[in-house]
Formats: sequence, structure tokens, C-alpha cells
Amino acid sequence: MSKKNSVTKYQRAAYHEAGHAVASYLVKRRLSYVTIEPNSEKHTLGHCEYRNLAIFKPDAVLTGRLRNQIEKLIIVLLAGAVAERLKFGRTYWIGSENDTTQAHDLAIYLCNEDKEAGAFINWLWQRTRNILEFGPHWAAVEAISEELMKSKYISERQTRKIIGTTLQRVAP
Repeated sequence: MSKKNSVTKYQRAAYHEAGHAVASYLVKRRLSYVTIEPNSEKHTLGHCEYRNLAIFKPDAVLTGRLRNQIEKLIIVLLAGAVAERLKFGRTYWIGSENDTTQAHDLAIYLCNEDKEAGAFINWLWQRTRNILEFGPHWAAVEAISEELMKSKYISERQTRKIIGTTLQRVAP
């Protein structure tokens, strides 16, 4: 997890999206693809597209299962910024604005109060950091990021294969 002085926006985007992809894999959230191809309409340098993304209903009854799903989603949302911080020593917050806004909104839904939601987000940030810092998981982030820098787009099948192979190869 070395830090570099001269980082391109594509390197940052590759690690950011790789963080999302690996976290998604680890919490069993299926994605269709991951890319660092810029999207001028959405003003993004990349994104992960998810399969079977449930539509969030704010009036839904908060069950233990729903709470767990929301926690996993927040981990995935934070994983991009966490991966950037681990690799480069800082997070490019402008590029993470949509993710952090969604994470905060979900935390408010679970906690009903800003101070508690902030503490909850901080706890999930640290939990996400611990997940991604674990050797095999970080190796998977590196592998996805390298592939994104080469091809700019990775299908679900390729993503799962790269992460699975890396986790087996680097397992403690």
C-alpha cells in the first residue's frame, strides 16, 4: 500500500472502483461490471454496475435482514474512498461525493439522528478499512485495479475470476 506523489485520475479511479468491486464480492453483492471509462452525464470517472439492485423504500419496516443489507451496502459505498486512502494516503472526496451522500442517507435511515449516524459511518469506515487491509483482500484490490488500468472495463465473470484467483493465491 505504497503512496505515490504523482497520481493520475485514472489510477485513483481504478483503486476506487476496485475497492467497490472487492467489497461487493466479499459481501456477496453481485455486479454486472466495473469500469473506469468516464461518464460525462453522471460526471464520474468510473463506476460499478450492480445486478438485481433492490429499490430502497424509506417506509419499509426495518427488520434485522434489512439492517444487515443496508450495512453491507454502506460498506460497499465506503470501499472506494477507503481503497484510495489505503493506496495514496488520501481520498479524493469530490469523486466520492455520491457514495458518501448515499452512505450518510442510509445511516440516517438506520439511526434517525445525525450524531449517531456519523458515529455509525465512522465505525463502518473502520470496518471497511479492516476488510480491505487484510492481505488477500488488498491483493485483490491491486489485481482489479491493474486490470482496470489495462482494459478500462471488466465484466462480472472476469471480476469474480480475478478476485477469486487472487484470494486463493494469496490466502494465509
